[in-house]
Amino acid sequence: VARTRGGELSVARSGDTAAVGVARGSAEFSARGETVVLREGQQSVAAAGRPPSAPAPIPASLLLKVAWPEERTTNRRRIVVTGRTEPGAVVLLGKDRVEVGPDGRFTHVIVLGEGRQKLAARAHSVGGSAAAEGPVIVLDTRAPDPRAISSASGFRFWGIMLDPVVNVSPNFTKPNSLVP
Repeated sequence: VARTRGGELSVARSGDTAAVGVARGSAEFSARGETVVLREGQQSVAAAGRPPSAPAPIPASLLLKVAWPEERTTNRRRIVVTGRTEPGAVVLLGKDRVEVGPDGRFTHVIVLGEGRQKLAARAHSVGGSAAAEGPVIVLDTRAPDPRAISSASGFRFWGIMLDPVVNVSPNFTKPNSLVP
């Protein structure tokens, strides 16, 4: 619970973590039977089942680190994106709101649409906003699943194997026949 009398405060909540910051005046932030008093320019964070943290300065900038997938063309509709931000910050990956853990880490599965799409992330907290531009990902569900294929002899190629490799003797005479 956050209370102020004439002050100006911001509240951000993600998952089971809430953050309260005071822009002007003061406020009280209570959780689990404990209360902290926040002055102008201070914030506090409380995770589920925990009391509020000690007042700390609101950061001048918001951390948003995103680990985008390395693959830029795929035939899989779902990709996993991970990252880190401030605890209590609200993160959006595209239009999806992402749950942020009490340590500020997040993992989210993005469902891709067919074709080309630009990924992006935004975060909002009591101290401000941040954005991270992501890569362009192309989903082509008609493409084969590219894999490196090796034979026992060390032959490698990139792609899919359409026909099995058959070792034949010099006596081979008919197409598609097997030689004992």
